Amino acid sequence: MKTETIEITKLEKTILDFIVNRMTAEYGYSDLDINEIPESGIKMNVARGVLGSLTKKRLINAPDPDFKDTIFLSYKTEGLVKHWLEQGADKPVNLIVVN
Repeated sequence: MKTETIEITKLEKTILDFIVNRMTAEYGYSDLDINEIPESGIKMNVARGVLGSLTKKRLINAPDPDFKDTIFLSYKTEGLVKHWLEQGADKPVNLIVVN
């Protein structure tokens, strides 16, 4: 299985790691919303910008553009959740922090 490498910023990695760690249920399921993001240690106004960047890079999906609904990992990042790899995620992912 080929590993995909994705370049992200330090803030994006912090938020993405937080999201990944909240994906404890079955493959593809999420109950994470923006109100939980400050638990990552990032202020809400900064988090909104980072979430917007992650969405533009197609690393997360949010049905509501203001992130007032559930936040999902995209097909590009679902391989970050180890137990999802066993349940059908396409490939493992390696994150590289730049700048």
